[in-house]
Amino acid sequence: MKEHEPSAQALRMAVLLLGRKSLSREELRQRLRRKGMETEAVEEALRVCMERGYLDEEERASQIVRSGLRAGHGPLRVRRDLKQRGIPELLGEKVMEALMAEGDAMLSVAARKKLGEMHQKDPAKKKAALYRFLLSRGFPSSDILHFIHHMEENPPT
Repeated sequence: MKEHEPSAQALRMAVLLLGRKSLSREELRQRLRRKGMETEAVEEALRVCMERGYLDEEERASQIVRSGLRAGHGPLRVRRDLKQRGIPELLGEKVMEALMAEGDAMLSVAARKKLGEMHQKDPAKKKAALYRFLLSRGFPSSDILHFIHHMEENPPT
């Protein structure tokens, strides 16, 4: 019984953590290690959690993508967030592709909101400031330039 105690303790802690918040496999691994759990016990707890369906990385990836899109972040920023949270790249791309239809409108929403807040009179400076803002939000440069070009051709009425 003694040899299984660290694994049982790690599993209890894993279930407790997952009961509070959905986590990726890597996020859970890091949290258990920070709590001082042994590597072998952590890996065993992760294996059991995966087998029992307590960990759903696809759902966690969807949560991260949706959260980023709601916050007005672009695809580059969302990809970085997925990577930081330990979501496998292929899974992250699959989820991004499925949800990016929602994200295509996010550049326009973020840009129009920013434009409404800007007090810059000089059109060139306004475009430059908008470009920098959208780039900082994680939108690809090519998408931003396309939006600005489209905006110049079809100014809001």
